[in-house]
Amino acid sequence: MAGATLYAIAIGWSQDSVAHNFIHNPFFTSNFLNRLTEFALTLENGAPQTMYRWVHMRHHAGNSDRPDQDG
Repeated sequence: MAGATLYAIAIGWSQDSVAHNFIHNPFFTSNFLNRLTEFALTLENGAPQTMYRWVHMRHHAGNSDRPDQDG
């Protein structure tokens, strides 16, 4: 049970921190290394990073962010 909890926390941390940061700030200047990183994150998190990028960038498209004084 403790192992499953630790695994769930690790996957959540990886998706919410590492994969999220990678979407906004690719780690490498090389397209090949970035694609390799996307593949590794896909295997690690069990979710295709191309789909995660598409869904996440829709979040930033406008209607998903709470409006404030700047828009």
